[in-house]
Amino acid sequence: MIVMIGADVTHPAAHTSGIPSYASLVGSVDSHAVKYVAVTRAQESRQEWIGDFKSMCLVSGRGTVTDFKCFLQTKTSKY
Repeated sequence: MIVMIGADVTHPAAHTSGIPSYASLVGSVDSHAVKYVAVTRAQESRQEWIGDFKSMCLVSGRGTVTDFKCFLQTKTSKY
């Protein structure tokens, strides 16, 4: 099965302080890449990388460990 993953981090306006950045991750959870699950989390302001990438991959939108296992468990433990 091929897993399709999309990720992005959104930041607050440049002149603001104390407002978090938001990391979002979406990934396919079926063999036809038709069903997707999305996860969004607040993180440290202006942090460009997704600090909680691994756990975001393991948690579905319902908040349970289910289908959304990404390539981490099958290909690498690098992240």
